[in-house]
Amino acid sequence: MTELPSVRPSGNDAIASRAVADLAYVALREVGRCHQAAQEPGLPAHVHAVARAAAATDPDALAREILMLRERGLEDPAILDHVIPGAAAILGEAWERDTATFMTVTVAASRLQLLARAVAARIDTAPPAPCDTAVLLVVPESEDHTLGAIIAASQYQRRGCDAALMMKAPAAAVADAAGRRHWDVAVIAAAHEGNLTQVARLVGILRRALPETAPVLVAGPLAARRDGLAGEVGADQAVCCIGDTLDIVDRCRNLPLARAVGQV
Repeated sequence: MTELPSVRPSGNDAIASRAVADLAYVALREVGRCHQAAQEPGLPAHVHAVARAAAATDPDALAREILMLRERGLEDPAILDHVIPGAAAILGEAWERDTATFMTVTVAASRLQLLARAVAARIDTAPPAPCDTAVLLVVPESEDHTLGAIIAASQYQRRGCDAALMMKAPAAAVADAAGRRHWDVAVIAAAHEGNLTQVARLVGILRRALPETAPVLVAGPLAARRDGLAGEVGADQAVCCIGDTLDIVDRCRNLPLARAVGQV
């Protein structure tokens, strides 16, 4: 088990509420679930090193660790798709086992999110693949689960999609974006049970704005652990990875929506 350094709050500020702490844990632990499922138990030593660096008191430790990985030949897609989610999962496990403080996990999560944005931006400077699918990714205004959405947006783009990511988006902004152009699919991120009312509202907004053939899907941590999520919020289906989304889009081009989502 990776021993993480402890980052403690300055002053006498009270620790954040348990609800916020639980959300931080969920966001960290779940983001790495899809990749770990297909791998051998345990994570490589360099992923543990990244988790330690993210939690270090030295704010530059993480950047140095990533630079060393690049010097060893690890490319940005692997860092974004595997190293960052793996480090997040390690932090989440430390929170679950009560071997890391809330402050440590929160600081480390923030650093990993900034790193994910920077790495995704580097990848996005490469010439885009031929595009035939427009994907609207929405992180609701009330959601703090953003790391997985950043990674997913980059993965969609690398699969040849025209992916737009709306982070912590108000309902009015989602409605405006949905009506401005053609979208083949909309995906709403859901990480916390307390946000289901807003997710359901966004599903309704997107349903009215998108073409009848465009599915409205829900993804994120709740999609992996909550049976019946799609029905609760009125979405066409819950998906756990981008492959499921693209399969649905392909089927919707040849089948009625209800049949297309039922076959994935």
